[in-house]
Amino acid sequence: MVPLVICHFVASEVTKVRLFHFYTFVLLFFLVSFLGIGFSNNPVVATKALFREVAYFAAVFIGLITFLPDRSYIYRAIELIIISGVGVGLLGIFQQLNSGFVLYGAHASPFFNEHGTFGVMMSYCLIYSLVMWRSTAKLTFLNGSLLKVSSTIFLLATFLSYSKAAWVSILVSVLLLAILWGMESDRDLSQKIPGLGALVVLPPVILSLAILAAGIRLDELAYYFSLEYSSNQERINRFAAAVNMAMENPFTGVGVRNYVFVYEDYKSIVFNTIHADSEGLTSHNMYLKILANRGFVAFGLFIQLLLVYILDSLNMIFSMGKRDRDLIIAGLVGNISYMVHWLANTLWVGRIEAVFWFSISITYLVYSQKLD
Repeated sequence: MVPLVICHFVASEVTKVRLFHFYTFVLLFFLVSFLGIGFSNNPVVATKALFREVAYFAAVFIGLITFLPDRSYIYRAIELIIISGVGVGLLGIFQQLNSGFVLYGAHASPFFNEHGTFGVMMSYCLIYSLVMWRSTAKLTFLNGSLLKVSSTIFLLATFLSYSKAAWVSILVSVLLLAILWGMESDRDLSQKIPGLGALVVLPPVILSLAILAAGIRLDELAYYFSLEYSSNQERINRFAAAVNMAMENPFTGVGVRNYVFVYEDYKSIVFNTIHADSEGLTSHNMYLKILANRGFVAFGLFIQLLLVYILDSLNMIFSMGKRDRDLIIAGLVGNISYMVHWLANTLWVGRIEAVFWFSISITYLVYSQKLD
């Protein structure tokens, strides 16, 4: 990461080369991934997976930039995400309560197939709901009271998903949200403290209450986060296999979505776990997945496009008017929740991937209009 930051600084600040922009890194990332198809263990699977990724990017990102320049359409889309998320969140909460707080109980089928995906989607919805609650922009249907209700539903749904990665990502995101709101507010510190303090304290309090209600003891909770827990041991094995793939195929990787086909050739049994038969399904880490499947070049481009997006967003947050600032904060913090979750899961699936590109496109829609 450090060399990439230095290279970006040299390119954009010293030489002023505008080629080093988000669009460039996205195009290069997809191009390098495409060129690697010829070296894939299963080219057909790699081609289908890559074209699906490009289709989501083109439909959501390019489509939004091109055809939806009116801010009102963006707010309607956000409102639709929140309203749809409330239904999914209530279904997940019902399933979890109905299952007696059984771990991994909130599948929210048929919308999501596992608790991590459910937790990430609820994290996105929570961020958007919180930001729109505070925003000066008015949504068509949702108002302040309804957004308070939706935020509460999303917070409970995230915690009741019992996805450890979702818990960590939402706590990081809420803290970041408090920091951004605190830095951009014109009010003095004494006025900021109550609201920002509540925003930081409320999530861990609700998480603690949910854990107590489920009857999970502190020693049991610590066990779920320890290397003695089989699910965590399984992840270590998957991480090790991904690193082996990247080291032996540094330029092309093993092929987009080819991890599952070559796992047996690269697996490292760091821990003997009960999940050994299913370990080859995924690397359980988005960053290592890209590194293993596409090689170091594509991995560097992916990290760089994320870095440029974050830097552009932060730059705009402190230079734009409040209404546009709220849009950018919602997209940035929602995506950072997703990026944190990537450390323990992949979840590069259509439903979440669409929201990811949508959140990024918000920033560059505002950015492109600013340039005009």
